[in-house]
Amino acid sequence: MSEGTIQRGSPTRPRHLAWYSAATMLVSIGTSALAWGSAPDTAWITTAALAGVVLAQLILGRWVFAEQASLGLTMGFTAWLGVMLGIACFGTPMAAVFQFIAYPLVWVCAKTFRQSVLGSVFVAAGVGVGSAPVTGWAVALGTAALSLTFAIAIGSWISHWIKLAKERAELIARLQATQESARELEWQAGQQTERARLAREIHDTITQNLTGIVMATQRVRRSGAEVDVAEQFAVIENLAVAALADARALVSGESPTDTADLAATIRRLAADFQRETSLTVTVATDLAEPLTTETGVVLLRCAQESLANVRNHAQARHVRIELTATPQGANLTIADDGIGREAAEKPGPGHGHGLRNMIERVGLAGGAFKVEDANPGTIVRVSLPTSQIDSVG
Repeated sequence: MSEGTIQRGSPTRPRHLAWYSAATMLVSIGTSALAWGSAPDTAWITTAALAGVVLAQLILGRWVFAEQASLGLTMGFTAWLGVMLGIACFGTPMAAVFQFIAYPLVWVCAKTFRQSVLGSVFVAAGVGVGSAPVTGWAVALGTAALSLTFAIAIGSWISHWIKLAKERAELIARLQATQESARELEWQAGQQTERARLAREIHDTITQNLTGIVMATQRVRRSGAEVDVAEQFAVIENLAVAALADARALVSGESPTDTADLAATIRRLAADFQRETSLTVTVATDLAEPLTTETGVVLLRCAQESLANVRNHAQARHVRIELTATPQGANLTIADDGIGREAAEKPGPGHGHGLRNMIERVGLAGGAFKVEDANPGTIVRVSLPTSQIDSVG
């Protein structure tokens, strides 16, 4: 629809059609009563003309006032309204009071501002031409021009506010659509973040334990009687129990690993690793400042993943773990004397997931992650800022 639309409805049941018809009938009756009181000899002309307006509205109203009404129908109705009003005024000039309903009808049924002005001109012309034989052309045209001016002014003002209301409604609709889209995107982002978190937790806990079970089983199969089978079965059992505990913790939404005493947890991790791999693991801790749970999880996961990389790729004999926490920050260092990062890298499916997980974890915590080549071996360094340290303890 063009700009300046006055009325909205449907092709079969326009909004407020009954009210328009009732108002037209009441004003017609009142105008006819005035005509019979002031000019009884010609009042029948006024009454007949107004009846023609009422009948036209009752018969054609459902189409005239519909939003999809054609230009020809709309202009035809307003022209008919002007002609009938002119005839009514010819019967008695008092019929000019019908303008109080005629102009609103024009602005309601018109679909654009231009149609409204043109329809108002039809009404004003009818009043002027119909009244002129009785009141004189000067008075008739002056009255018609004055009423037309007021009708266009008031109609323009109403049209302006209708346009603003429509724009406001459209803006609210767009805002609501944007909010719905934002909520949908936020929900999707939350799902992706949660999937990524679960993937990291599964990789750093259950997957590592299952990998340990596989490697322990392979070691028993390759070495035969040269290894303590009972000891290796104990290792496999411990890894399976740990994997089961981690799975249950993930399902319940709890932290898979206790980080309340991170130093003790790191030492147990090192002891289990040494028992599984027969490598020598030394641990040095200096936690002068207590850590938050979030910090403990990040540091512990980095330690677990680094030891898993040593077990799977480094071919090392010794590993050293250093953990410190001061008011300046928390630091974790894992150094091995293996073959080095370049020699250990083997492209293949899933290779490098652990390194990416560590980088993501540390990055989300606002820390720094670095892998250095040593001579021999590799050094992993993790640093977290003071904002991650619980100074309250």
